[in-house]
Amino acid sequence: MEQKSMKRFIILFVLLTTTLAVSSQSLSEMQKYFQNNKDYLDPIEGFYDVEADGDYVTPFVQQKCPKEYLTLIIKKNRGNNFDVYMKDNDGEIDLSDKIKIEKIGETNVYYFYFETSKCRTYLTDNYCHFIAKLQFDYNTAVNFTRNTKRLTR
Repeated sequence: MEQKSMKRFIILFVLLTTTLAVSSQSLSEMQKYFQNNKDYLDPIEGFYDVEADGDYVTPFVQQKCPKEYLTLIIKKNRGNNFDVYMKDNDGEIDLSDKIKIEKIGETNVYYFYFETSKCRTYLTDNYCHFIAKLQFDYNTAVNFTRNTKRLTR
């Protein structure tokens, strides 16, 4: 019985370690990936300096958020799907569970999904610039702002 428990523990440990290794990569690993695969990358793959701002308006929330500057890394996952990683101020890279990207066929058109929002985006400026405008539904806006008070005028 003890041997079965040990086998289960080892299998679980290996699976967990593999999962964590896939979802968190260092900046140097990412840079090495892009350098080694530069001839095969999809046009949208790479590092992006992002300027994000937003107006959140629902019956409960009317809020203008200040501009935020961050670095996103877009990397092909499998098929026509891409993962988005965010770099924090300490240089750590984390897989974003809020943003997903899907390429539409063999074009330069992509769907961006931010939680419940969907946006079609075209690459412009020689594949190095794009604007993704996303609109939150009510639940996402309340979740994002943590504000459940009804707006009064």
